[in-house]
Amino acid sequence: MASLLGPIQPGRAQLQTLPTGVIQDPRKPPVGVTRLGDLESARVSSPIDNRPLFAIASPTVFNREQIPEDRVPVEVRARDVSRKLLQSLPRSLFGDETATVRVSSSDGRPILTIVDPGNSSPIQLLAVTEEDAAYHGTSADQLAWQWRERLQQDLDRARQVLSREELLQRAGEAARILLALAAASLALGWLRHRLLRHNRALIEALQPPVEGPPPPRGPGAEAGEMLDLRSRFLRTVQQRFSLERRIRTHGVLAWALLWMLLGLWYAGLYRILSRLPVLMGWSPYVLTTPLFLLLLWFGVSAAIRVGQSLVERALDGWAGSPGLAGDAGQRQALRARTISGALKGLLTVVLVIMGVLLTLGLFSVPTYSILAGGAVIGLAVSLGSQNLVKDLVHGCLILLEDQYAIGDIIEVGGRTGLVENLNLRITQLRNSQGHLITVPNSLINDVINTTRDWAQVDLAIQVAGSSDPHRVMAVLWQVAEDLRHDPSWRQRLPHPPEVLGIEDLSPAGITLRVWLKTTPMAQWSVARELRLRVQQAFTREEIRLA
Repeated sequence: MASLLGPIQPGRAQLQTLPTGVIQDPRKPPVGVTRLGDLESARVSSPIDNRPLFAIASPTVFNREQIPEDRVPVEVRARDVSRKLLQSLPRSLFGDETATVRVSSSDGRPILTIVDPGNSSPIQLLAVTEEDAAYHGTSADQLAWQWRERLQQDLDRARQVLSREELLQRAGEAARILLALAAASLALGWLRHRLLRHNRALIEALQPPVEGPPPPRGPGAEAGEMLDLRSRFLRTVQQRFSLERRIRTHGVLAWALLWMLLGLWYAGLYRILSRLPVLMGWSPYVLTTPLFLLLLWFGVSAAIRVGQSLVERALDGWAGSPGLAGDAGQRQALRARTISGALKGLLTVVLVIMGVLLTLGLFSVPTYSILAGGAVIGLAVSLGSQNLVKDLVHGCLILLEDQYAIGDIIEVGGRTGLVENLNLRITQLRNSQGHLITVPNSLINDVINTTRDWAQVDLAIQVAGSSDPHRVMAVLWQVAEDLRHDPSWRQRLPHPPEVLGIEDLSPAGITLRVWLKTTPMAQWSVARELRLRVQQAFTREEIRLA
């Protein structure tokens, strides 16, 4: 309404993006520019409603901080064309005739010019370059006539849209939309207010009544009191469950009315923006970031509602079973409410954090520091937590730090096995004898992961003391290199072998060591094959083992 009642400002062909705090790399194309090898393209939009008209092209500028003198960045050229289109609008609106777009030629290049019969100074809009023709895959003359048709149609449409009759019609439509939105807001707001007031009354009914002092007990009254206490307790629990279900139902209806109202206002405002000439240029942006935010938080709130409903339904059946009685029934009902509240709170916190992180990511705000701060807080809480919470926290840290995963072979506390199952509380290993080992995550301090990123064959070979060390090392290196270049083993050996030399001298013989890096979990098969080939090579070269 302020835009309608205030002075009319010139529209923009492009809208500046929101500040994100991220410095634009001068070697990358700016926002709105597409780079295709040696060409860059930018969109030219209508000054009326930001509708794309055509795309122009220019030679690529690989560094915006060092622009060659003979090149004009494509975004500068696009802004110049948009400025001239905006400059031509008054001629098309207030002249007796609509301005026309003509195609002329200068230095062998077609030029688009806007001519107004009532004005002697034409506006030279742009020259169709060879880069434009190459980008669109046609000749410059044909492209000029195509652009001429689109520009002429846009000028005719601008004259029609901004005419007095059309403006009055669209303003009346906007006023009717606003009145309808106001009426819908009043109706939906009144219904939501009634639901919330009824909900408050139900919540007050959940509070236990204040009872007076018990009456004097007579002989035999204890058994009757216990029976009456049991029946009242069962009745109270069932009534509370029924009231809580009604409260949840009313809450869902109030939530649906709120989002219905937001959806109506969003659709109505978009319709107004797309119809009023002053605001038509902003309408495409309403369908981008604001729409994503609206859908994102609608999804988050809907997920919270659905998740809480599933938790409550699952625990209501457990707490509201007909077998509730005495202290056991009360304890079960309290446990159900406690677990329900904890699960709903955890679910809400997780989903809200996800929504906040997605929202921050939408505006290019880095979220790594936020996640790191959450991990630090979780670690601080774990210092005073009980064993179960420690298991959960350690499980989260194991997953976040990627210490190991299902399928890895690890060694924990002197026990080695394949990770068969991993959750937040326990890690289950299967050893070579088929035994299943279950380890609480809080007891896992030092982990040896034998299958992370890469593995290594560490082969120590002892030959007779009379052997020539240089000859033996040459044979070992050649065997390892042949194994590495074998097509059936090449994928498992990404790095060349290392023959470290003489590791030890003793009366028994000479010990030499070979290192061979492998892919994860391939070290055992590679080691077996390497031993086989070394044995065959030693036999062939008549090298005796110690």
